Amino acid sequence: MAKDIDAALIREYEAHKDCSKEEMEEYLRTLPPSERERFQMYAAKMEREKRKKEQKKKEEQQNRIGCLLTVVIFAGLIGLMAYFQDNESAEESKPAPQAKQETRDSGKQSAASVEAEENDDKDKDAKAKALKLAAYNKWTEETDRQAEMVNSNWKLLWESALSAMSKSESERKEVAKNIKSFEKKLEEAKPVFSKMEFSKHLTKDEQEKLKEANADYVVWLEERQKACGEIVEIVYKDLTPEKLKEIEEAIKKSDDKMKKIKSRIIEFQKGMGLIAE
Repeated sequence: MAKDIDAALIREYEAHKDCSKEEMEEYLRTLPPSERERFQMYAAKMEREKRKKEQKKKEEQQNRIGCLLTVVIFAGLIGLMAYFQDNESAEESKPAPQAKQETRDSGKQSAASVEAEENDDKDKDAKAKALKLAAYNKWTEETDRQAEMVNSNWKLLWESALSAMSKSESERKEVAKNIKSFEKKLEEAKPVFSKMEFSKHLTKDEQEKLKEANADYVVWLEERQKACGEIVEIVYKDLTPEKLKEIEEAIKKSDDKMKKIKSRIIEFQKGMGLIAE
């Protein structure tokens, strides 16, 4: 199965590797976070291998040129030595061209070394960026999972609470019991955010940003807990339009706050150059 997945990944990479930056970004947005992370890691790996091959080819070309120059220079020196063999002073003045050639060869080697170091730096930057992005994607997946759990359960409880008002006492008690059970789940979800550990690949500033967002998520959970208590009350009492509107507005305000939290993190990633504008 792993081989099939790897083959599929290779095919996807080959199909999109020559895309423009905009096309690649559009394609990546269609992938689930986990597949997007694998694709980016594989693309970074292939880019490094491509650069290494190009660097090796360039060095081989430079070596062939260097050998050719050496042969030409050696032949020239032999000719000069034969021509000036009867002139000792002229003979002594001729080593300069060889020194100049050595200087040029040394300069070429230095340039190749600098270029190799620059390529290594680019590879390191690409890898660091991919690791950071993977850490952010992991955070997004976990927070989305928790938010989905809260919202899906909330919708069911809200509908059952409204319908329970016209039902028997036993049915109302069952709804209230379910709401309290959900309230307990909300309490258990808080440590997921408050005690979350972050990747070592994130800087201190980046970790602080996520900690602040998690703290806001805890507040969001607490607001839902408060709403749960209010719903339990209306299960046993008459629900006035004013009270219904008050609860709905509180939930909407809480959800809007959660959306802003995610937007701040996305903008922060854009500012760090981790995702495209």
